[in-house]
Amino acid sequence: MEKNKLVLSNEEPQETNVYQQFGEIDLFSYSMSVMSLLPGSAETPRIFVKLDFLDIISELFAIHLPIWACVGCIHIIMLESFSQHLSFYFYYHEESMMYASILLSILFGIFHELYGNWISNDILAFASIYVVCSRIQAVSYQTVVIFVIGMAIFDLFFLYVVDLLSTVTKHNRAPLMIIIPRDTKGHIQSLATLDIMVPGVFLNVILKYSSMYDSSLFIATFSAIFGSLVLTMLFAVWRSKTTPAMVLPAISAIFVSLAGSSHVEDLWKFMIKH
Repeated sequence: MEKNKLVLSNEEPQETNVYQQFGEIDLFSYSMSVMSLLPGSAETPRIFVKLDFLDIISELFAIHLPIWACVGCIHIIMLESFSQHLSFYFYYHEESMMYASILLSILFGIFHELYGNWISNDILAFASIYVVCSRIQAVSYQTVVIFVIGMAIFDLFFLYVVDLLSTVTKHNRAPLMIIIPRDTKGHIQSLATLDIMVPGVFLNVILKYSSMYDSSLFIATFSAIFGSLVLTMLFAVWRSKTTPAMVLPAISAIFVSLAGSSHVEDLWKFMIKH
């Protein structure tokens, strides 16, 4: 019988790099990629993206922070609804309704983070528009005119000088855009929430002036701004290209409010005293 031979090798054993690979795993980046910008699908596997620290910070501020800020707006709207319309039915359960609104808002935010679609996106977007337009108030007409002109210049600058809007307007889970599907092929029409917030702040001042001095001015200014937004959207659809949506509403808002006012000097000097 032949004996088994022990073969000795002069080659040194290679060091395994398994510990080095474990050390390179970024668990925080992995957990953040669960809430990826890419939409989930049952047919395709979830794609995990390796992110560095700056990417994580950018994703937090660009996506998740706006989402939860809008969740806070939903909480404010629900509290207003309970206090103004349902307080009679929940008179002895006011504290419970506050906790219930917090819970429902958080659950809606988690749903949008994990399974969000254009409907949940638009709910968050309209909630932020309502809260901003109702809470932010300029101190005078002159201030809001300067604000609207400045935002129109901002819109032009970051569309034609620095290409920032094309990055912001990409479809993701951040409720920065109002999204409306145009067909079943994935084509959508979108409008930035900021394009509605800025004219809304302007209309807030006109509403105060109209309620005290000129009752028809608000309707005329609102119609001009709404028509300008519609024309801008139709022009954007016709061109199939991103169009600055603050310029035409800003011009029409200032022109119609001044031209339609019965006392232009009083409107120009109008101030809101707190």
